[in-house]
Amino acid sequence: MTILTEFEKKFNNIIKPDSITSSEQLSHDERSEVMAFSELSWRDIDCKLLEKHFEVINWFSPAAFRYFLPGICYAGIRENKPELLIYDSIIDMLDRSQNIDYWDDFFLQRWTLFNSTQCDVLQEWVCWFSENTS
Repeated sequence: MTILTEFEKKFNNIIKPDSITSSEQLSHDERSEVMAFSELSWRDIDCKLLEKHFEVINWFSPAAFRYFLPGICYAGIRENKPELLIYDSIIDMLDRSQNIDYWDDFFLQRWTLFNSTQCDVLQEWVCWFSENTS
C-alpha cells in the first residue's frame, strides 16, 4: 500500500471543523491566509496553495490543524515537492524532548488529536520527507 493510500484510508473520516482558527489576534493578512483554506477539503490542498500560504499551519485551530495537516503532507507527496517551506514548520513542531513536561500547549493541543494509526502515517510522511530532502 502506498503512503498516499494510507493517508486516504486513515484520514478519510476526519470531519472539517466549523471554525478553522481560534485566534482573535490574527492580522488581516494572516486571517486571509487561513480563509484561503475555508472552502477546501483536505484532499483539495495543492502545493501552489502551500507555497503561497506557508505560515498558515501556525494559525489553524487545533481541530483545523488535525483536519488540514493530512492534506498538507499529502500534497507534497502527490506532487513530489518535499522542499515546501511549510514542512520546515512541521518538522520544527516535531523537534521535541521526550519529556512530555517540556511540550508546550500549542503542540499538545494539536498533535495529541491524532490516533495511533494516524500517527503511523504521519511518521511515514516524516520518513518520506527525510529521504527526499537529504
